[in-house]
Amino acid sequence: FSPPGLTHPPLPDMDSHSLSALTDLGFTDEQAAVALQMSSGNVQRAVNFLLENAQATEQVGAPPARPPPSATTARAEGDRALQEALAASRREAAGESKRRAEARQAELAAASA
Repeated sequence: FSPPGLTHPPLPDMDSHSLSALTDLGFTDEQAAVALQMSSGNVQRAVNFLLENAQATEQVGAPPARPPPSATTARAEGDRALQEALAASRREAAGESKRRAEARQAELAAASA
């Protein structure tokens, strides 16, 4: 799936871990091998190459790669979970406060009786 006009040096010893890292992201063996050759074996540059050339990737019949979730998405999910936990804590504190007030009123009523 090499882009037209680009030549790349052969990768002397393709690291199977690097190849697996790319195929675990959803790329085919062929796409991963070409990207590693284009990036001289650098996995991060290979991922960038594959994502930047997604249209060429799709033309060879492979499914488009799914980029990993962005830090922004992860932060938003974490923020949402934090907000839910805070809301639950506030509800629990409000319920506890109400129970204490009711218990105090019951004590005062019992003391005045």
